[in-house]
Amino acid sequence: MKRSYVLLSALGLMAWLQVALAQSPPTAGAPALDATLQEALRTAPDHSRWPNCHYVKLLDLGELTVKPDGTTIGIYRETYKLFDRAARTLAEVHLSFNSSFQELTLISARTIEPDGKVLTVQPDAVRQEGVASDYPMYDDAVAIGFSMPGIQDNCVIDYTYKIVTHPTLLPGLVTAYWGFNDVFPVMLSRYTLHVPASMTNLRIRLHHMDGVKTSETISKDGHSKTLTWQMGPLDPIPVETAMPAVGDVRAWMEVSNLPDWQAIGRWFYGLCVPQWQPNDAIKQEVVQLITGLTSPEARASAIYRWVTDHVRYVGLEFGLSAYKPHAATEVFRNLYGDCKDKVILLITMLRLAGIEAQPALLYAGRLRPLTADLPSLTAFNHCIALASVDGKAVWMDPTAEDCPYGAIPDADQGVQALVVTKDGGTLQTVPMGTPEQEGADFLITIVLGANGAATVTEKATLEGDTARSVRGTWRDLTEDRRKTFVSQIARRFGISGEISECTLSEKAPAQDALGLDFRIPVAGVGRDAGNLLLLPAFSSLLSQEDNRPYSAPKRVWPVVIEHPSHLTDIVSIALPKAYRVLHLPASVHIEGPLETYDRKVTLSGDGSQVTISDRFIQRNGEVAVADYAKEQQFWAQVAQALQDTLVLQKP
Repeated sequence: MKRSYVLLSALGLMAWLQVALAQSPPTAGAPALDATLQEALRTAPDHSRWPNCHYVKLLDLGELTVKPDGTTIGIYRETYKLFDRAARTLAEVHLSFNSSFQELTLISARTIEPDGKVLTVQPDAVRQEGVASDYPMYDDAVAIGFSMPGIQDNCVIDYTYKIVTHPTLLPGLVTAYWGFNDVFPVMLSRYTLHVPASMTNLRIRLHHMDGVKTSETISKDGHSKTLTWQMGPLDPIPVETAMPAVGDVRAWMEVSNLPDWQAIGRWFYGLCVPQWQPNDAIKQEVVQLITGLTSPEARASAIYRWVTDHVRYVGLEFGLSAYKPHAATEVFRNLYGDCKDKVILLITMLRLAGIEAQPALLYAGRLRPLTADLPSLTAFNHCIALASVDGKAVWMDPTAEDCPYGAIPDADQGVQALVVTKDGGTLQTVPMGTPEQEGADFLITIVLGANGAATVTEKATLEGDTARSVRGTWRDLTEDRRKTFVSQIARRFGISGEISECTLSEKAPAQDALGLDFRIPVAGVGRDAGNLLLLPAFSSLLSQEDNRPYSAPKRVWPVVIEHPSHLTDIVSIALPKAYRVLHLPASVHIEGPLETYDRKVTLSGDGSQVTISDRFIQRNGEVAVADYAKEQQFWAQVAQALQDTLVLQKP
């Protein structure tokens, strides 16, 4: 759910929707519909206008008032017309906030049925929910939940709520965000901001809002001014494969009077300092972990692994669990924490081992640089650490339990982070991996029998996020399900059969790589054609042949590849005695805007073995819409190459 995110602070920050519960029950009965809603209903489109959408947002209204004492009052209204059954999930509403410094009041909630009947959500149907009820440290992260009544096709749901944010942390500054369009249609989106007229340092930046003007009025007493922005109707944002992030292409605006990013760093550092003080229990644990480890790297690795493995991760987005980290002693005692809490404990333990580290704030998965936007807490949803280990910068994300020391999840890579220090900190970009560090290498041996049966042995090395994904999946699977999982990998090459054995092992010395070995007896490979046996040009790209990633004739957005990767296959096929090769797939080299595909096919001197080696490289970057045809051409050529066949003649 999108809201206006706000915050006031003396150094300038804070943001977004959190607020303590002050639940005022909705008015019983069915009050008359206000003029705004009546007009929205009168002009509401039917399903034929957007046949591929399940619903339309009729009203998306936000109004924020900044009080002289720094309190903010936000009133938000969301109104949807539900076209079909798939839209009914919108009828379950959850409004999250933080009760330590916020209050939330549900003003009204009702369903307007197609015949005009109004059904109101009754007070006893509104419930308070714990967002992380299993973790007492986060009992201030709560939500108001309710179910809209009378849901059916073409009904309208309409609810309004108020959020009050108290300036208990940093009074004085305000930041706000509002998004206008989305992947669904929006008929009217309007954001109104009331601020003291004396607030002259307020900065406003509009993104992708060409032609939209700011409406500004001054109150009669001259003490406040009102700013309004409005857009609509707005078509859905087109969704395409490998498109830019929706947040980077939507129409949105931001407001801030924060002086710079360092203001956030100084504020957050002040919150952290009292929290990373160790007690005797933490000191003893660190001594046990590093005893006998002489190098700083070994010590850092042992501590990182302990925090990652022993402290359960509570997946609350930065801010919903408040902004001040819990004390390291509390996290150590309870053995659970959100991202910033795990980082606080990690830094505390690293410093006891003589290793300096700092927290780093970022927005996971967002490659848009922070410098492109105004300083705001809405720019952050995650916290990791940056350590100096024997003079080397080492990024650590202790929430990524499948990441070994020295590795960082894809969602963090390439993201600009605020590394927090006493003086405010610096903006640094988390290093992006190379194609060689991400992907998979397959070494496959196929021994053909005279009857067309085969024994397939595969040795795979998985790197980077591929390894992390398999590592996490494998851990939670039974032996039988592991075999099913491996058989799905084999089918990428056009090989089907029951796995007879499979093993997963950590690859040394590579620290972010796995070995996956398995064996498959296959009743028959390829296609039997009388006295001929037709085999595919075995490749892990075969799984993409029938579903090329860029098959749409036209493109709206540029093609964006966020992370580089590679796939390497070496397939050795041992032929039965007296089998003869009639046709070998051609060796090819194909270049795309961001990709390279190479295949080399060789036949041994005695004609008993065919080796097919192919390698696919994908680089990170962007392909302009004008060059979309080049991207299509690359994949068309690859698809054509993958259709080539190895033809064997039987004796």
